[in-house]
Amino acid sequence: PTHSFLMSFSSYDAAWLYGFTQTYKIIAPGTLDENKWNYAQWQEFWSTKDIKKRADLLTMYNTKEIYIYVNDTLKGVAQELFSKDPHIQIVNSHIWKYQFSPSL
Repeated sequence: PTHSFLMSFSSYDAAWLYGFTQTYKIIAPGTLDENKWNYAQWQEFWSTKDIKKRADLLTMYNTKEIYIYVNDTLKGVAQELFSKDPHIQIVNSHIWKYQFSPSL
């Protein structure tokens, strides 16, 4: 949906996403206004398989859902990290959707 948060898994894609979408709040490592994490928090997001840690990080954005864009190069990494998280579903080949739930 328009005006949703769209998180770029990589800062490399941030400018392209921002220019292409223009109606989404783009979150990307070290860039743009919506980024609320420091480098250590991004490192944790990129590496943790812990569902609770991921939820704690994403909660900082105070929204019901966050869409995550993953480019072709990082698809395998995203699959490895997100595939067992019941709060994340694949929307298409490049977009994952994180849906918050009250149980976390």
